[in-house]
Formats: sequence, C-alpha cells, structure tokens
Amino acid sequence: MMAVFTDITERKKTEMALQNSEAKYRSLFEESQDVIYISSADGRLLDINPAGIRMFGFESKEELLSIDIATTLYVNPRDRQRSLELLNKYDKIKDFELELKRKDGKHITVIETSSVIRNENGEITGYRGILRDITERKKLEQQLFQAQKMESIGTLAGGIAHDFNNILGGILGYASFIKMKMQKNDPFYKYINVMERSAERAAELTSQLLAFSRGGNYKLEPVDLNEVVEETLAIVERTFDKSIEIRKELSGDLPPVEADSTQLQQAVMNLCVNARDAMPAGGLLTIKTDEAHLDNNSFSFQAAGAEGDFLKLTVSDNGCGMDSETLEKIYEPFFTTKEKGKGTGLGMSMVYGVIKSHGGFISADSSPGAGTTFHIFLPVSKKKYQRKLPEKIIPTSGHEVIFVIEDEEALRTMISEALKSFGYEVIVAADGLEGWEKFKEHRQRIDLVFLDMVMPRMVGLEVFQKLKSLDPLVRVLLTTGYSDSQKAQEILNDGALGLINKPYLIPELIARLREIFDGEKQTA
Repeated sequence: MMAVFTDITERKKTEMALQNSEAKYRSLFEESQDVIYISSADGRLLDINPAGIRMFGFESKEELLSIDIATTLYVNPRDRQRSLELLNKYDKIKDFELELKRKDGKHITVIETSSVIRNENGEITGYRGILRDITERKKLEQQLFQAQKMESIGTLAGGIAHDFNNILGGILGYASFIKMKMQKNDPFYKYINVMERSAERAAELTSQLLAFSRGGNYKLEPVDLNEVVEETLAIVERTFDKSIEIRKELSGDLPPVEADSTQLQQAVMNLCVNARDAMPAGGLLTIKTDEAHLDNNSFSFQAAGAEGDFLKLTVSDNGCGMDSETLEKIYEPFFTTKEKGKGTGLGMSMVYGVIKSHGGFISADSSPGAGTTFHIFLPVSKKKYQRKLPEKIIPTSGHEVIFVIEDEEALRTMISEALKSFGYEVIVAADGLEGWEKFKEHRQRIDLVFLDMVMPRMVGLEVFQKLKSLDPLVRVLLTTGYSDSQKAQEILNDGALGLINKPYLIPELIARLREIFDGEKQTA
C-alpha cells in the first residue's frame, strides 16, 4: 500500500478566510440601511440589497431586477445619462444628487456614490454604488432656507414700515387734530374725514407688514384659543356664502396661550378668507383645536426646532389647492394668486409674522385639486386666563408738563401743537441725546415723558434707563412705529406706563394721558 499526503492546512485556512470575508461582506450588503447595487452597462440591475427594495417600494428583488433603470427609476431619464457621462469620464462619482421615483410614482431625492466595473481589456461592463435617501433632509433644508429668506424679507419690511409709520403719523395726527377743531357742518369736514380714513387704511397695511416682520407691538396675555376661534367664526358665518359649510372641532378644557387676541383673531380670519376664496363654488371649511406635545422624535419638532406643550390649530378646506411652487411663496409679502384688485398679498405674510411673534410656527399641506390644510402650533401659557371687561376712556383737557422726545419733525410739531391746544405745557427734543440733556435741565417741572423707541444718537431704551437712574419715579409713555418687542417689553416691565403704536389719533393720545394722570389721583 502506497499513499501520498499533501499538507493543505494553509489552503484550508485561506478558503475559510475567504468564506468568512464573503459572509462578512454579504452581511454588510444585506443589512446596510443605504441602498447597495450592482448594475450592467445596458441599464439592468444585477443585484440590490433589501434597503433598495424597500426604498423603491417593490415587492421582491426579482421584480426589481427585471426593470429598465432609466425609464422606471428616474424621474428624468436624462439625469441617468448625465451621471453615466461623469462616471465614464472619471470612473467614479461621489454624493451625486438625483431625483428618482418609487414604484407608486412618489418622487424621492437620493445621493449616489458609485464607480465603474471594467474587464481585463478596460471595457466598462457595469457599475456598483451606494444610494442614500435624503428626501426628508431636503425638506428640512428647504424649510430652513425658507425661514431664513422670510427673516431677511421681514427685516426689510420692518424698516420700511417704521419710516412709513412716521410719515403716516403726521398725516393721521394732523387730520384727527383738525377734525377735532371743526364743526360737522363745516364744508371741509368731509374731506378731512376721507383723509383720516385713508390714512387709517394705510396704517392697517403697515400693521400687516409689521406683523410679518415680527416688529409689531403686541399686548400678550393668557388667551382662550377656542374663544378666539368662536369669535372669528361668528363673523365668518354671517359674512361667508351659504355654499360653504363650516365645521368646527374644538377640543374642550384647553390651557390658554400667551397671545394678543386681536392679532390672533385677524390671523385666523385671514386663513378662513383664503379658504373661502379657494372654494368659489362652495365647499367645506374645517377648524380644529387640540393639544400637542412636541419632542425630538416629532417631525414638527425637527422642522421648527421647538419642543414642549403646544396648542394645535388646524384650518383646512377642500378647495382648488396649490402646487409646490406656489406653496413655497405663500408667506412672502405682496405675493398673491388672486386677480388684480382682489388682494394685497399681505394676508398670509401677516399670519406668518403673528404666529412667529407668538413663539409658534406654521406649516401647510396642499396639492392641486386636493385642498389646503394649515397647521399652527402655539406654546401653552403657564398663566391662568381671566376674562376682562373693556374700560371706556373719555379724553379731557389737562395742565401738566409733557416732555416729547421724537426725532420725526412733522410728528414732533403736530404732537406739540395738539397737546398745547388741550392745555398742556410742552417741552420737545429732536433725538435721544438732546432728550437726556433737556431732562436733566427741566426734570423738576416735567410730569410725563412721551418717548419714541427708535431714534438717532440714543435709542429709547438707553434714554429710559438714564431717566430712571436720575429719577426713579419718572413717568414714561412709549410710542413706536417699529421696534424690538422684547426691548419694548423690557421697558414696560421696568416701569413705563404704557405704549402707543404709530400712527395714532390725537384723541387716543389725550385719553391715555388722562388715564395716567387721573388714575394716579384716584389712587392717591
């Protein structure tokens, strides 16, 4: 018996290592959350992992391997040709962005990193690569970009509104002042009346710009959201065509939100009006309220960067809807899809600004023919809601000394003349620094400082702090056409007696002064 033994230990080790390596890479291929594929040069898939089957929405690998890549997976087949040209030229591409589609037709955005497969003759026989779905990331990026764009537009709008309010302040102030001095049977009374109403309408437009820019001044207090909705719907039901069915689904026992009820009501009204205009032949308008808790697992949290307890207000219609291009622009000032003369394009920008100013956020879902739904989230207030009854104030004359610090010459002159006509003694200053110098000189005589928030040389906040340091009991009434609401609130919290938004009517200013002086007398 003869035998030959050959030592194959090393070969077996090599085979085992090869099997282990193949198992390791097959496991990596199968378990990867990114799509891994191998395709032929003529556009057929040779292999693809389970992540690819899930991403493209097919039932099995066999079904996916039978398709033509260019016509089935690409939204635009030319995009595949473009990527192949780069691959053939450079042998690889990295993070190449593509728009693909699933089996159900839904579009997805992916980034591709791939390389060519060549034979021993250098000919291209196929491609291998990795696809990563970035659809949700692109949505978040787009939302961030939109928010930054709106912030920039808001800054511009706020600056324009500030200057415009100062101009309107002189027009509206003088109109109301002259009107007070005229009899109703005066032949010029009706012209002054028209001038006043026109200035007020212009002021409303400016107010909408300020709301968008978040430079508006709000009286924030605990508000019952359901009550705001009910008050708005009471107007809607009386004024909207009966062909529009209004459905409300208001959750009971909601906590309050910190808001300016007037501004919030206007925002809800604008949404209802837009819904009505989207349903010219009639339809269904639905308003819902509910509680919502957001955390880092919520898509709404990721989109808005907000977390905590919110109230959710949903306003939806089943009207004509909007395409994606229109949806991206709806919050921009002066953008409108309505006919000329039927809309200013400030309605949705006003809604956007009001919600942002209240610490909330807004999003919209819409598609042509499928209606539109707006989702508004407002942070829950920790304060209790208490219903307040309005107090009627009747303006009367006075004799006190009022120190007016206002940089706009027309406004300064108008205020001075109006106050003097009501019996007040007036001292004026043209900017913050002059105001500080004159206050030091006349502070023993001054009964109240009427202080503008935005001025050259020294802004209202700095002037107020200096006045308080010299006289802790100084009376200050603020006025502004546009300012940082946080700074205004800081001054109010530190002892300012109130704030009047520009432009204002002279009776409003006189009434506020009497409210301050006479209220102190009653307290004393």
